[in-house]
Amino acid sequence: MKKIFFLLLIITAFFSLSDDNDSSPKLKYGTEKAPLASPLSRDNHFFQENPAPDFWALIPYYMPQMTPYSCSAASISIVLNGAKSKGIRRDNEANISEKEILKKVNVENFRELLSEKGFEGRHGLSIEALGKVVEASLKAFDIPYIFIKTEALSNKMPDIDSKKARLLEILEENEKSGRDFIIAHFNQGVFTDSYFGAHISPVGAFDNKNKRVLILDVDREWYEPYWISFDTFFKGLSEPSKLYGGYGNGGYVWVKLK
Repeated sequence: MKKIFFLLLIITAFFSLSDDNDSSPKLKYGTEKAPLASPLSRDNHFFQENPAPDFWALIPYYMPQMTPYSCSAASISIVLNGAKSKGIRRDNEANISEKEILKKVNVENFRELLSEKGFEGRHGLSIEALGKVVEASLKAFDIPYIFIKTEALSNKMPDIDSKKARLLEILEENEKSGRDFIIAHFNQGVFTDSYFGAHISPVGAFDNKNKRVLILDVDREWYEPYWISFDTFFKGLSEPSKLYGGYGNGGYVWVKLK
């Protein structure tokens, strides 16, 4: 009788553990069998074999967004500081913060859209507005540039294959020097399997050999930098979401400095 009692206890404990496992939070970046992303802390061998000029220009200034709506300002801050790091900096020059950007730049209702109140019921920037704010920010902080190219993407585009091929070429070109940077506007859930809404972050590196993109996600309360496949990257930039706030799809802004 005792043996049967203990056997029942073991069976009960097993099913209790199974129930606990079933109700536990899901993994970050997808499932164990089908992960969407690979976190940098466990996947950094790329930097042992490649110069990664963008990464080393940006990572010293990798800061979190200060509010739920300021991913654009945080991303621009990282890029502006990375651009400034290439020149001579004086002792009285502070790093460029979100606060300083918002103080100097207010095109496209930038300040209102990043505020808690928002603007006309919206928060954050569309891809088109992001390009204009990036340009205004470079001018406000006297950072000379050759061009700023803003590309809106959609998975409904008739020329989607050519757009995808062009983005791959740009990533390859961008990885060659620390004088140009890409800011991505994407559906965050496509990359992380959580919160399928609009988000903005800089591209930190491109692994051409394995066709992977490193995202310096400014949502640092929840994420670290992570690698995603090029296909996932393009999907995130071009896939719409009901949480985009009426802005449509995403895309990218490519900045080339003088």
